[in-house]
Amino acid sequence: MARTAPIPVTVEQGCGQRSAAYLSGRCGTVQAYNTVTVLARVDGQVESVDFREGQNVKAGDRLAQIDPRPFQAALDNALANLAKDEATLATPNAT
Repeated sequence: MARTAPIPVTVEQGCGQRSAAYLSGRCGTVQAYNTVTVLARVDGQVESVDFREGQNVKAGDRLAQIDPRPFQAALDNALANLAKDEATLATPNAT
């Protein structure tokens, strides 16, 4: 992306009377010099966003909270299967 020279701007002291103001200039967009893309390690429903746009954040700061209920349900299911498998292993085979 080619950089262009800054557009000069002048400032004048305001006055207490009505006047017509006409501005001419180029249309354009502003883009941040530094940007970052944040990706979640897991999929899920976002419950809260814990930062404001433009806020400085540090490594380790929580940026968003994902609904923990599906993960808790999966953990509970895995623990139940583990308990069932351990009980099956501990039961002597009756033949």
